[in-house]
Formats: sequence, C-alpha cells, structure tokens
Amino acid sequence: MNNSQVTVVMPVYNGESHLAEAIDSALGQIACTVEIIVIDDGSTDASASIIQAYGAPIRYIKQANAGPAAARNLGVSMASYPWIAFLDADDIWEPNKLQLQLKAAQDSGSPFIYTNCRNFGDDRVSEERPPDTGSRDLSTLERLLLDNFITLSSVLVRRDLLQSVGGFRTDHHGTEDWDLWLRIAQIETRMAFVAEPLTRYRWQPESLSKDHLHMASCRQQTLEEAITKSSDSSTGWKLLRQARANVMATSAWFAEDELPRQSLIWYCQSLLQWPFCAARWKATIKTAVKAVTRTKTGACRVGGVFKGRIAADMKPGNADVSTGLPTA
Repeated sequence: MNNSQVTVVMPVYNGESHLAEAIDSALGQIACTVEIIVIDDGSTDASASIIQAYGAPIRYIKQANAGPAAARNLGVSMASYPWIAFLDADDIWEPNKLQLQLKAAQDSGSPFIYTNCRNFGDDRVSEERPPDTGSRDLSTLERLLLDNFITLSSVLVRRDLLQSVGGFRTDHHGTEDWDLWLRIAQIETRMAFVAEPLTRYRWQPESLSKDHLHMASCRQQTLEEAITKSSDSSTGWKLLRQARANVMATSAWFAEDELPRQSLIWYCQSLLQWPFCAARWKATIKTAVKAVTRTKTGACRVGGVFKGRIAADMKPGNADVSTGLPTA
C-alpha cells in the first residue's frame, strides 16, 4: 500500500469567497498523491460552479444541508486512500504540509498527526499562535481535556482509526472536532505534532458563533462526556477542576462583547472551579466593568421603556494558553 496517498475531505456551505484558495492549496501539495473530495452541504451561492470548474481533480458531492460533521463523515466514507486530511473551505495549507506530516507519521508510527497554525484574515488577531505550554507530563488525553488545542484543518489521520471511533458526531455542533479528538485520544496515545505552522487558519466575523448559550452547553456536554468515559483513568481531581474552569472561561471569552453579564457569570463559575489563575481574575474584572458600563450607558429605564443602544465593542484577539485564557 502506498503510504503517501491522502484523501482530502473538504465540506463547504456558501463558501464562494475563499473556496478556490483552499482547493488550490490542496492541489498544490508536494511529494504525495492527493484525492480531493468536496462535499457541498446545500450551498445556495456560487460554490458549486467554483468546484465544478476544476473538473476531474475534484470529486464533487452534493448533499442537502446537514452540517459540516455529516459532510465530513460522508467524505470519509467515500475516500479511496488510507490517510484522511481535513481542510475547511476558508483555510489554507502550505505546499509541504502533507509531505511533512507523512514523514512524521513514518518516523513516529503515529496514525494521527497535527501541525502548528498561523492565523490570518483579521488584523485584530495575532498572526502567531501561542506556543504549546502544556505540561509534557500530561497525556494527550489530559491535555485535550484542558483545551482543544488541535486545529481541525491541521489534522492528518488514518481512515481506519476514524472509522473505529465512529467519525464525527452530528449532535455536537460546534464542538464535534474536540469530541472526536477526545474519543481518539482515549484509544490512541500516539498523536504526533509538526511544530511548523503549515496550516493557515482564517479568522472572519462569522467564524465566531453568536449562539453563545448553545455553544457553552455543547462545550460543557463534550467535556463531561469525555470525563465520564475516562473516569477509570488516573486523571486527578485538580486537572478535572482546571478542565471545567477552562470550559467556562472559553465560553466567557467568546461572549464578552455580546453578552458581558452572562460572560461575567461564566468567568465567576470558572474561578469557583479553579481560582489560581491571575489572568482569569483580570479578565473577570475587565468584564465586570464592561457589564456595569454597558448597563449604565447602553440602556436606561424611563417610564417602563428602555431607551438607548449598546455600542459594539472590538472583538478580542488571541489569548496565550499560558495565561489560562482560551485560544480560538
């Protein structure tokens, strides 16, 4: 079997703006044989015509809108090659991404390899990703309980490993990638990392979910399910409290601008779980000031009618994982 054969699975939904860039970066991979499957998840824009213009190099599949998890599972089920690489329709790969990942797989024997990433597309977000400062004394599963540090578009994984855990779960919208990595880490400890930033992650306003309550619920559900499944491991209570604190802090961080009062509640819940993070205390105080200021200046109750509007704040940028605040 040729171990340099890779199927690229790319879901797209109304992604006409950046789709061609993503496809070109997949077609431009060196020193490997690439099959590209693009699953159109019910797009209503020009995505279909962009894909079809490439002709034979692209396998085009159309499905009724079912979400990215279902689209990726469909792509995996139709893959011809033993390795699967995921690429979102707005992200970009460096030309040697798959080459270096396949080499890492050969050197390490790992069936799961991910790379470092570089942010782009939004001047408010730092280009460089924070370094991985997680303790090397922790297992991959334990580190994943603390944070979803693996970018979906950076992953190269054996098809048989994906199939053995059932692929992406379609009922974990927004956290389906984290859920999958956690389930894989429970049965496979050999997860290799390529330190070069070979994946370029595009930031854009619609990248951030506005349904903060739903996303907070999904994050908590994903974590608690993983904790339950790993309850027979040696994971200590300190790490579990940190993990629960991190989940609440992540939800708080994303909601700071749109829902400052709810964000403040989540930050406080995070500190109840793990109060030993100075940066999180600072974030809590900052959010409390924002919530109070917005309450005073954004609306005032006069005769039973609220008047005034809340001014939009700038989006937060990346936060260093070493501070205990979430990364995007």
